[in-house]
Amino acid sequence: MSYGLARVSGSSPQAREIAALAHSCAQQVQQVWPEPWSGNIHIEAPATDTEYRRLTGAPPGQHSGIAATTLADVHPDGRASNIRVVLDPEVWAELTAQGRRVILTHETVHVALLQHPRGPLPTWFVEGMAEYLAYLDSGLEVAEVAAPLLQRVARDGPPDRLPTDAQFTGDDRAEVYAQAWIACQVAVRLAGQEAVLRSLIGPAAQRQGQNGTSQPLPLSTRRLTNAWRAELQRLAPDSGAGA
Repeated sequence: MSYGLARVSGSSPQAREIAALAHSCAQQVQQVWPEPWSGNIHIEAPATDTEYRRLTGAPPGQHSGIAATTLADVHPDGRASNIRVVLDPEVWAELTAQGRRVILTHETVHVALLQHPRGPLPTWFVEGMAEYLAYLDSGLEVAEVAAPLLQRVARDGPPDRLPTDAQFTGDDRAEVYAQAWIACQVAVRLAGQEAVLRSLIGPAAQRQGQNGTSQPLPLSTRRLTNAWRAELQRLAPDSGAGA
């Protein structure tokens, strides 16, 4: 079925509700996207675990705990087709209404990015900006969403560097996503939301530092890392600052 910008396929009895939410999330991303974007989004909403595994190729008996994932056929020239967001019915059913909106807005950012071919970017930047836009108007506080990370920072101090790509598949990936989210909050504060978004979707040729090396943001990695570590320390519960 279709609802505005959204199209939902699959056997979920919640298809109409999902379509309305997906339309709203697409509008939310569309409003801040720095380049024209159709906003069209395709959701595959299976009703059963068997159907979900058929759509994603996930092996039986293994659960990632991820409510939604964006898939696409990526061609050699970087173009993507058959872009779709697949919902895990078991995990989706456990989410609150607010949680569903955050998850679907996050995936909508991935859909928009796939429709703008670009050079390689560090995972922390892509996932961090997806989190940034997902939580932008949620009303949720950093101290609430990132509590486990901030407790770790209070105990052990902030990480020395921004998350590596490999960390996003580890057991503590929730904390890694929170690290990336806060890094992008800091980047937006330092460089401005539009400038950071344009760096996200711009071609690789526009992301070269003065020495010819890749520079994904309109500010140096060193400056961002220092500011990010200071922000984590400020937010940590024993810092006396709060969120």
